Amino acid sequence: MEHLKKIYYLDDDLDDLGFFKDIGEELGYNVIPFLNGRLMLNTLETDEEKPGVIVLDIHMPVFNGEEILEIIRKNDNFKDIPIIMISGAHPKKLVKEFSLKGVRYLLKRNNFKEFKEAVQQILEESLQ
Repeated sequence: MEHLKKIYYLDDDLDDLGFFKDIGEELGYNVIPFLNGRLMLNTLETDEEKPGVIVLDIHMPVFNGEEILEIIRKNDNFKDIPIIMISGAHPKKLVKEFSLKGVRYLLKRNNFKEFKEAVQQILEESLQ
C-alpha cells in the first residue's frame, strides 16, 4: 500500500476539523486532527514520522496559530515543515505577513467542492 502523506490539522471547531479531515482523506492524505495546540506540539515532538504539512487555524484559545507557528519555526527539527495558516477571515495584512514568512494561507469555505479544490491546490504546492 502506498504511504500516505501525514497532515497535522489544528482547529478548535469540531465541524471544521471533520470537514477538513474528510477532504484531506478524500484527496489521499492521512489527516491527524487536533483541538489543542499544546497536544499537537507534544505529538510533533514525540511522533517518529513527522507530518508533511501542518495546518494551523489562526484563531485558537490558549495558543493561537501564530504563536504555534513561531514555536515550530524556532525548533530546528521542525522549521522546514510546510505550514498552512487557515482562517474564516481574509485580512490582507495577514496574508502578506504570512507570505513574507514563507507560510501559505487558506481561507475556510463552506462549499465542499470549492474548499476541496483550494485544499488540493495548496497541499500540492506545499508538498513539492
